[in-house]
Amino acid sequence: MRRAAAAGLALSLALLLLIIALVPSTDDFALDNPFWNGMSRLAALLGARPVAAMDAGSLPGNSLVLVIGPSRPFTAQEARALKAFVERGGVLVVADDFGTANTLLALMGLRVRLNGSLLADPLFMHRSQYLPLARVAVGGRELRVYLNYGTFIEAAEGRCIGYSTPFSYIDANMNGRHDPGEPHGPFCTVLEARLGRGRLYLVADSSVFINSMLGLGDNLELARLLAGGRRAYIVADKWSPGLYTAARRLLAGAAAAALQTSLRYPLAAALGLAAYQAGRRLCRAARRRGRSAGPESEVERLLALHPGWDPDTLKRLAEEMRHAAQRGREAGRGHRGA
Repeated sequence: MRRAAAAGLALSLALLLLIIALVPSTDDFALDNPFWNGMSRLAALLGARPVAAMDAGSLPGNSLVLVIGPSRPFTAQEARALKAFVERGGVLVVADDFGTANTLLALMGLRVRLNGSLLADPLFMHRSQYLPLARVAVGGRELRVYLNYGTFIEAAEGRCIGYSTPFSYIDANMNGRHDPGEPHGPFCTVLEARLGRGRLYLVADSSVFINSMLGLGDNLELARLLAGGRRAYIVADKWSPGLYTAARRLLAGAAAAALQTSLRYPLAAALGLAAYQAGRRLCRAARRRGRSAGPESEVERLLALHPGWDPDTLKRLAEEMRHAAQRGREAGRGHRGA
């Protein structure tokens, strides 16, 4: 009984490890999230690696660091590390709308901020006025970039290189209409600021680089031009992880610790057993599906291929073949019994 319980526990742990390995995160902006709200495409495009904000200060000065959609506040030490990185010649891209980027900009001593009001454009947009077009001048080109529920930039320094169209407006009360008193465009959506030997780019939308947006307009080209072939890093410790991601990290840490001990041998055996059991179940399910198909479904398949054939004749032949196969199996069992 104890042996069976231990085997069941090991098998359960092995299945959990398989889930950790095979099922990616679904968190917004997660680098391993292949769904619409993740950034797996951007990470693959730039070859980007995750980095902690505090570690940015030790990165090479010719690198690119992206801060996208932060939800956790920045500390003064983290802001100093990011500022030092830029001053040494690095490129920092901050893409946000309603997150915590303003605290970072203030701690870095920059006189720029994200307004936080919702930008809309009923004319130049992608399917919704809240996915407005912005024209961005970068790398000697003018790009057509689509935002996703973005905002606009207020700046007392730097140079605006991206604008919404004159038909855009600020939907302050979010009622979907351009009411009297609500300002109209163009509004600054992308800003470039010099800082020491490096540059900071501020983008007034956190979603411009997610998987579902990267293929719109020139969004992908914007990411490529801002990177400029540099080694890319994405600050990954300023998002609040979801429950699944937190559990996944916890289990991954526990598994990594277990693999450093003698438990790695029973774990390997359990993983093998789990794979074997899964394979057996798949084979049984496939056989059941094959048996459940029956002569009727085979007749229907043949009639679909050859509509002129006689269905009664086909059914009679299929039935005879089924009986012949059954007699053969019974004869085989009788022979083995003898």
